[in-house]
Amino acid sequence: MTDLHRIAAPEAEGALLGALLADPDQVDLLVADGLKDTDFNVHLHRRAWRSMVALRAEDIPIDEVTLWQRMEADGATRPEWLRELMGWSGLAGAMPTHAAHHAGVIKNKARLRELHMSALALAEGCIQPGADPATLGERLTTALDNATPPRRSERALKSVLGDVVAQIERRSKNAAPEGIVTGLEELDAMIGALEATRLYVLAARPGMGKTALMLQLCLHAATRGPVYVASLEMSAEGLTERALALKARIDAGLIREAWRMNHHHWEQLANGLQKIANLPLHIDDAPDVTPAELKARVRAFSKKHGQPSLVAVDYLQRLSSPDTGTANRAERVGAGSWACKAIAKTHNCPVLLLSQLNRSCEARTDKRPILSDLKESGDIEQDADAVFGLYREAYYDAEADPSEAEVIVLKNRQGRSGRARATWIGSQTRFAGVGGMT
Repeated sequence: MTDLHRIAAPEAEGALLGALLADPDQVDLLVADGLKDTDFNVHLHRRAWRSMVALRAEDIPIDEVTLWQRMEADGATRPEWLRELMGWSGLAGAMPTHAAHHAGVIKNKARLRELHMSALALAEGCIQPGADPATLGERLTTALDNATPPRRSERALKSVLGDVVAQIERRSKNAAPEGIVTGLEELDAMIGALEATRLYVLAARPGMGKTALMLQLCLHAATRGPVYVASLEMSAEGLTERALALKARIDAGLIREAWRMNHHHWEQLANGLQKIANLPLHIDDAPDVTPAELKARVRAFSKKHGQPSLVAVDYLQRLSSPDTGTANRAERVGAGSWACKAIAKTHNCPVLLLSQLNRSCEARTDKRPILSDLKESGDIEQDADAVFGLYREAYYDAEADPSEAEVIVLKNRQGRSGRARATWIGSQTRFAGVGGMT
């Protein structure tokens, strides 16, 4: 195994510490620039840096005496430490103006060591029983990302204001909100639109219509750019058949029993086919997809087709996990919701995540969903920017109007919550606005 001491710059570490003894004010600048104690490879230098940061935090002047006292209080026992430090740094000739350069060298070497250790860990992981390629691939991607010099996250309010004002000006010129509107007017009045970087959770009991609504939104989003659908339950053929019925405005049952279709039905079908044939909507119906693999698949999709206008996942509880022996069900579901949130931020697009509700709602008189009905709900509630619950009274009461539906906004970080009325057109398995419009 390669000696990690060969991936180090002890001279630069010592020279930096010597420069900081000459100009302690630079400690604050280097902390703000991301220099950490773990970036130092020499143990003595690491402790010296850590002590300098502590002294600055307590407004204690830094010199050879105060530095030694702090290190001694932290457990340092070798009195020759200062001579060693001076030997490394050549303190008499240390140049404070070179501190930033030395810090850059130290951070680069630290990233190389981290990358080296990650590569060794990945190689070892590949030969372990039950190794999951997607999880290891995700770790590799993380290691490569960490090897990239970090981007300064600090921004002056003045520079941010410029971007915000430009965004407001763009909105003022649009006749509709930014993002993907649902077409359900009461819901759009509450949420505006599905916006980039945000995670939207659509939850319902089985058979309530969550896949149908997801499909409508995907078809609309595909008119604006490529859409990726992870269909973990339905096949690509089954989902496409439903999309065709939806766009053709034809009874989905007729497509399954095509021998009953007449000439008019075939004309409707041809019209629907024409509407969706060239849409950049891509369905991935691979089973047993893990959160890590989902992120990798969307990353590959984005490289091939460009930034997605929408990513949809049907549904959360179907996401698999290679860690079934080390994490409980709620933790695995939480890993799935967090992966979807990360996809939204990484690819600057909205993510629509479908989720099941548990049976507790069916034990209540009012069976409308509430947040606590989400299956393994803790992390889902935390990660989501908005949570919608689908409800149709006729699902429970045979005498209720089968066309009445509600999309209940259970959580909304960017607006108000409440009930939005909609119309359920069961024969076409689609939702429309109040009165059946759209």
